[in-house]
Amino acid sequence: MKVHVVKVGESALGRAKDLPQNLPLIKGFLEKKRKDDEKIILVLSALSGHSRKIRGIAQSLFVSAEKFEPILLPYGEFFSCKMLASYLQDQGLRACALIENQTPTKLEALEASYTFSSFDTDKIHQSLEHFDVVIVPGFVGLDSNQNYACLEFDGSDLITVELAKQFNEKICTFIKEPGAITIANRKHVPEAAFLEKLSYDEALMYGQFGSRVIHESALEKAREYEIEFILCNAVQTQHTHISHASGSEKIFAILYHCVDRVHWDLRVLHRNHLDQEDFLMRIAKIESILSCKTIIHKNRIEFFGLSKENLSRAMQDLYRLAS
Repeated sequence: MKVHVVKVGESALGRAKDLPQNLPLIKGFLEKKRKDDEKIILVLSALSGHSRKIRGIAQSLFVSAEKFEPILLPYGEFFSCKMLASYLQDQGLRACALIENQTPTKLEALEASYTFSSFDTDKIHQSLEHFDVVIVPGFVGLDSNQNYACLEFDGSDLITVELAKQFNEKICTFIKEPGAITIANRKHVPEAAFLEKLSYDEALMYGQFGSRVIHESALEKAREYEIEFILCNAVQTQHTHISHASGSEKIFAILYHCVDRVHWDLRVLHRNHLDQEDFLMRIAKIESILSCKTIIHKNRIEFFGLSKENLSRAMQDLYRLAS
């Protein structure tokens, strides 16, 4: 039995108001992904912000909020899993949600948190025999006493990788918004190109200095298991592949960071085949960053102290110089 492992993040699911637009896109993606008798295990997050709202309610109502959070938090993902399964069934795609006491993920208690232990593969296999899409919650599992337990909020990425390993899949697909990664934020650099390939190390660096593409623990495990990520949106217009292989672009990221609402930092992440000396000579002619403090590292160049007014211009200048 061929099984695809797919993660649908909260950014792709969206908020309640986004569901009429996003659910048909997710259904279309799943239909394209399936061929012949192939099956899909779908790891699903809660609606955007839903789990955080539940946590906020627990903290406002209970003196010992940490005691009640594990009881209440799972219902954010249980709801989204059941909702998506019901929608897919209504649209003619055989789907089920393994939630509540059917949750297949087993978690092990640590001192103050939980870690992944194993899967109840019998539950998953039995469901795959009768359904085309089997939906499991991302960071919710059962502990040794069969009580609900939760991983940290980055846990669903790790669960996706562990499921791929369990079912001997060498590729898992992450559906997120906006999808594939661009070299620079298109709000500042509208023409920024998509990255077709990132290595695990480059993705880790990207997450360290910019936004997390995929959480660190999942990237580390994927590298260990040699599992490739495909990052896209539900429309699948562009893809970024994360594996051992690097892309051909000399510069793979121009990232910015707000320091204090007045000052901004920029980081240019590059591959080893960039001629730093030549690049720095050309940078010296860029007016938008002339007054910045510049620090050079092996795989990145940092610029500190940009004004907000200069941020977009500096990013555009650096991108065009790199191109």
